[in-house]
Amino acid sequence: MFAKRIAAIVAAAALLVSLAACGHSSSSAPNASPGKTKAYANDGMLGTSQSNPNLPTNETYHTYTADTQLIKDTLARISGIRKSTIVLNGPNVFVTLDLEDATPIEEAMRIKADAQQQVSRMMPRYNVKVRVNKSGIFQR
Repeated sequence: MFAKRIAAIVAAAALLVSLAACGHSSSSAPNASPGKTKAYANDGMLGTSQSNPNLPTNETYHTYTADTQLIKDTLARISGIRKSTIVLNGPNVFVTLDLEDATPIEEAMRIKADAQQQVSRMMPRYNVKVRVNKSGIFQR
């Protein structure tokens, strides 16, 4: 009789524990539905496109071509630049600006500082170095 009573208590405790595990917790993810698990992102790849920023399937993946175009678009907004040369080498970006011949030295320095600031802000993952060429001044 004592063994039956112990067996009934153990069975009731096991039933209580198993039912408590199925309940909804208030600490679950804020966007998860009650009683449901959080699904993968609907990217067709079971969420793996968001797993590593260096994978080509991630929308934040960058190539040197895309980075160079972004730098060119940034420099196009700065007036006084006739031509620019962009070289990417690992974590470094070397930008050489060719300015109009009539540009005063003070204006050339302002354009250089503006280009340095804007490209650095646009491409924070690179060390940006800007040089200016203007009809014999600042030659390499």
